[in-house]
Amino acid sequence: MSIIHPDAGTTTHGAQTALYFELLEAARASIAAARLGEADPLIHVRHVLDAHGQLPPEGMTPVQILALTPAAAA
Repeated sequence: MSIIHPDAGTTTHGAQTALYFELLEAARASIAAARLGEADPLIHVRHVLDAHGQLPPEGMTPVQILALTPAAAA
């Protein structure tokens, strides 16, 4: 599984920027939801990841996901 958007090589810079801001807003909404004590504050992030086919497989650990990032290879 890659954390890179599947179309990253073929999309415009503008499309990648839009995806970044979509993820940023979902993360901010999740923080706000957690502060309000909502039952599922991650729903905002989950929705964006799912819409782009980027939900991690069931059973994958956070350490495994973080090991896939380009920074982990450096």
